[in-house]
Amino acid sequence: MIGNVLYIFDDDKIRQDTRYKSFIDISKIDSSLIRFIYKSSTISKQEILNNACCVCFHDSMKIENDKNGKLLDFDALKRDLKLSTPPIPLVIFSNQGNQMTDLISDKELNMKSDDFYMNLLLFINDFLENHIINLKILALGKNYLLEMALDSRTKLLKYFNSFDEEEPLSLDIKEKSAFIQDLKDFEMITNKSGFANQNIVKLNSEQLFLSLFEKEINFIIKFL
Repeated sequence: MIGNVLYIFDDDKIRQDTRYKSFIDISKIDSSLIRFIYKSSTISKQEILNNACCVCFHDSMKIENDKNGKLLDFDALKRDLKLSTPPIPLVIFSNQGNQMTDLISDKELNMKSDDFYMNLLLFINDFLENHIINLKILALGKNYLLEMALDSRTKLLKYFNSFDEEEPLSLDIKEKSAFIQDLKDFEMITNKSGFANQNIVKLNSEQLFLSLFEKEINFIIKFL
């Protein structure tokens, strides 16, 4: 069972308070749902597994005794987080070990420490506001919506690959259902009310053309 606490493990508090303070001031984060852990002796493995909704580790955390005097082996903990039912989202950050952001799945992310702390406040604010763990926000930061919209744009335009610019889009039942869902996804990402229904009407009346459709979605993305 997933809990409701976001744990962030980093054994270098000085680094947080100096190098990364311009991105996030840890001292100003006031929430019982966010816990910054600097020493294994302040927590136990079972406490983490019972309460965590997401766990973020700096990969320099050492195997030491927990608050119950038992060794807290972080490799074993990572394994238990992945094997939990459902899996508990896991983030590993390090400037030395991770030279690029690797969003393995919606439950696992590896990234540089610099990128982690640069995007952390946005991630925390979204978590506190929506009560969900969205690793895409942590991975992509302030460009999150733009990246999502561009991916959605690519999906939508692929439906027109076999059509000329001035040829109306025509789809079979299966393709049409998928296209409508992608329209709705784009509307949700961009918060453009009415976008999906407007284009569904055009599709059904054979009035949906690549030239105008592409201009429309590019215009929406331009103002994200």
